[in-house]
Amino acid sequence: MSLARLWRSQNKRAASARTAGPGLRVVHGGVRHARSEGSEGTAGGIGGVAENRIAGVEKATVMGLPVIVLRAMLALIIGVLLYVVSFTAVAQNAPPSYQADPDVYKVIFEDQNFRVILSTRKKGVRDKDHSHPIPSVAYLLTDCTNRVYTPDGKARENNEKAGGTVRAVPLISSHSAENIGPADCQMLIVERK
Repeated sequence: MSLARLWRSQNKRAASARTAGPGLRVVHGGVRHARSEGSEGTAGGIGGVAENRIAGVEKATVMGLPVIVLRAMLALIIGVLLYVVSFTAVAQNAPPSYQADPDVYKVIFEDQNFRVILSTRKKGVRDKDHSHPIPSVAYLLTDCTNRVYTPDGKARENNEKAGGTVRAVPLISSHSAENIGPADCQMLIVERK
């Protein structure tokens, strides 16, 4: 059932109702009707009209949805768009991995659709601050134990096994990673352009 149909079914009024005043429309049985000048209507649904008068205005709809629902949906959409735009802008604070630290991140293939990067972080090496500004996936070629540092100084450890699943790399504005494992850490990163 559509949202509009659900709302209309929950807000059905009596079969008739008084008009609420000049220029206002009232709801009769869930359908909006314009008030005729000089018409008082019937008295059968006065309770529904009184509710509209107490609120001060009728429950206005656009395309069958209450205006308040449409406003909430619009606010949500705008909020999501602002989040995406601001996160994308933030994700460009540090240069992409292959530009920030070419000794660790080497581009091994690139075309108009994808970029494949081989990451080789030697034992004890901490790479330079870099970002992951576009969607990508990673596949570990070796077991890796890394300590990942965020710009606010926090660190967390990752211990991942080679040949596991391909994992999505989140959009990251800036971080660095240190290989704290017993051997070199290698992974393939595939970015979609």
